[in-house]
Amino acid sequence: MSGERSLRLLRISALVIAVLVFQHALFDELRLFDASGDLLVLLVVAAGLTSGPDRGAVAGFAIGLVADLVVVSPFGLWVLTYTIVGWAVGTLRMVAVDPSGVHTSITSALAGVASVLLFVGLGVIVGQDQYLDRAALVVAAVVAGWGLILGPWAYRLFNWAATTGSSAR
Repeated sequence: MSGERSLRLLRISALVIAVLVFQHALFDELRLFDASGDLLVLLVVAAGLTSGPDRGAVAGFAIGLVADLVVVSPFGLWVLTYTIVGWAVGTLRMVAVDPSGVHTSITSALAGVASVLLFVGLGVIVGQDQYLDRAALVVAAVVAGWGLILGPWAYRLFNWAATTGSSAR
């Protein structure tokens, strides 16, 4: 049992690092209306859909910590944002969402918008008024668009990473 748990943790960690590298090396250059998508939030959504609210929050915390280490913003803002999003998506999954392709796309898009607006709101609370800008709405729309397209792929990747052995699909 401990071996399977270690394998899951290793796979998820490798996936997060790979997505982070892909985000900053390539995806940040694919800008629409001077905004790029957020691949890390898609992993947080996938964690919530795959594992429920508790593990979604833990994954959001860990992924947010990684994001906070590489992005210039007040430390802890991504941690709090992604933790809330992971918990909320996991809770929604328990109540209403079937993680099929179209539901995963819609959930990823809505959670992407929520993450941007939550980040901006939390930023304003801690005195970062520069985040409160019309550009945040453009960023939210771009993140939502990428969530619609890539949400199911992120779900499949995270589901693969979070399952091992005979439980893998």
